[in-house]
Amino acid sequence: MQEKRTLYLAGKITGDPYYFTKFYNAQKKLEEGGFIVVNPALLPAEGFTWEAYMRMSGAMLAECAEVCFLPDWKESKGAKYEFGEAMAQNKPFFFFADWERTQEETGKYECTAEKTDKIAFQCFACGKINVFPATHADGNTCKYCGGGLKAIGYAKKTEGSRNAEK
Repeated sequence: MQEKRTLYLAGKITGDPYYFTKFYNAQKKLEEGGFIVVNPALLPAEGFTWEAYMRMSGAMLAECAEVCFLPDWKESKGAKYEFGEAMAQNKPFFFFADWERTQEETGKYECTAEKTDKIAFQCFACGKINVFPATHADGNTCKYCGGGLKAIGYAKKTEGSRNAEK
């Protein structure tokens, strides 16, 4: 079984009165997607300097395999610093809005034997269905847990169907 990937969640905290809810909601979605999420919004809300928070967050980021940036990350001095750290450490990263859009798009397909331009794969590790363009189907890993995939058929777009997801 493929291990879940650890993920550091980066975004604007300072100056955002709703940061905790924003980070919590993103964390839950990412966990449902198969990640182990390290959330800096869970650090105490007071008692440390900004520099101390950045040292703690930096240690959290360093221990994770990947980084996910929330949509407002460019509005944050700290998240921009974390982006630079992720680049310097050569860590894979992605943007939450893009990932979320991909999750929603996957749910719009069902498996079919009819040839289409998309191929459906099932993950050996978590069992979830992944859909990729037929032209880019080789060498992919599960977008939920990073596990290996087996092709199970073509994927056909449906109107609001959730058949392609488990």
